[in-house]
Amino acid sequence: MNFSEGALRPKLTPNIASQLADIEPSIHHGVKYYPCSATLKDGTRLDCVYLVAQYDYLKLWGLYPHRETALENIVSVESSSFRLPWKAANKLYDAGESGMGYMIFTVKFSDGSTHAYQSGNAVDFIFYPAGKSVADVAEVEPHVGRDDNPLRNPAFSVCLYCDADTERVFPMGLTRPMEITRSSPWRRLRSRLRRAFSSAVPRRQ
Repeated sequence: MNFSEGALRPKLTPNIASQLADIEPSIHHGVKYYPCSATLKDGTRLDCVYLVAQYDYLKLWGLYPHRETALENIVSVESSSFRLPWKAANKLYDAGESGMGYMIFTVKFSDGSTHAYQSGNAVDFIFYPAGKSVADVAEVEPHVGRDDNPLRNPAFSVCLYCDADTERVFPMGLTRPMEITRSSPWRRLRSRLRRAFSSAVPRRQ
């Protein structure tokens, strides 16, 4: 389905709202991410879909998702079997990027085994080793595992929905793409270089 930029996304149906209430979201910069498996009207199952309120998503990212799944096509959702526990995901989000635009982390399982992963700025979905599931996750270590051949995270899509805040700001045009308030990777790099250069230059007495 093609989406018009700035178009108001639909509200959650009572059925999906009830199902979403049973899923513990992760939280990234105050925005609730619901990592779901979604069943579509044609019977297709999507194992990695974020359900996120439209205005909250734009407030964080400033643009619409590259890969979007229409709420109108979804008949049911449940917590994804590919997701990390919400506490583990929140720990990674709180730790921030491992580098410009990516995160490296290691998952420790209850049997003592570990596995390294690399993702973009969304960390909730991972490929679990054979025989492991979300229930086996004991701990996550942010920024650990760079030299351990980290596994890339699965592809995912985003499903935006209208909540009370989205409906409130829609008449003001705030569901259109906005300027990203977070600094870009290039700006962050320039800032780091300026700080490094400034500290390296001796100051006049």
